[in-house]
Amino acid sequence: MATIGSDRAALIDFTTESVNRLDPSGAWRKEMNPLTDTAIEARGNFNLRSFTLIVQNDEPGLLAQIASLLASFGLNMNAIHSHSLEREQGRGVRFNIGVDQKEVDWAALENACTERGWQFSRSNNNG
Repeated sequence: MATIGSDRAALIDFTTESVNRLDPSGAWRKEMNPLTDTAIEARGNFNLRSFTLIVQNDEPGLLAQIASLLASFGLNMNAIHSHSLEREQGRGVRFNIGVDQKEVDWAALENACTERGWQFSRSNNNG
C-alpha cells in the first residue's frame, strides 16, 4: 500500500477497483456527473469576476431584486450560490455571484447595494 503513491499504474488499479466496489452498476456515477460538471463550471465562473452580497432580510423576491439591480448595470450573472446565515434578528443570506462582463463599475454597484442595505465585497480575483 505504501508504494501506491509512487506507482501510477498501481494507483489507477487501486482507484478503479475501489470505484467498482462502491458503485458496481455505475448508476451513482451517471447521476453525479451532471452535478459535478455544474459545480466545477460554477466554480470557474466565480473565479472570473465575482462579488459577495450579504443581505440581512431574507424575503420572497430577494433574488429578483438582486437580478434587477444587476440588469440595471447591464450585468449578466453566470453563477450564483446562496448560503443562509443565522442572525440575532432574523435570517440573512450570503450570495456569491459571478458576472460575465469585463467592464464593471464596481464602485457604482457597491454604492447601489449599500443604498439597499446590502453588504457588498469584491472577491479576490483577476476580473
